[in-house]
Amino acid sequence: MNKMYAALPGIVWEVPSALHVETLVVGMKVRVKYGPDKFEDATIQKVNVDETFDIVFDDGNFGSRKNVPLNEIRIQNVSGV
Repeated sequence: MNKMYAALPGIVWEVPSALHVETLVVGMKVRVKYGPDKFEDATIQKVNVDETFDIVFDDGNFGSRKNVPLNEIRIQNVSGV
């Protein structure tokens, strides 16, 4: 699936800024850091009051993460297409 996303033209995954926090909602598809410089597809499961996020990886092999900080999340930016 990651290769499919990478192959799609015009899709850019960017680091969300503090301004994006309000736009990150439960059920939103994101990419989340998994390893030193690898990101995997995931879904936001919970938005925490401390502006971290609980996520579940879309591939069942990776499980989930709690309290993921904003700088470890990538959101899709299609505005530049």
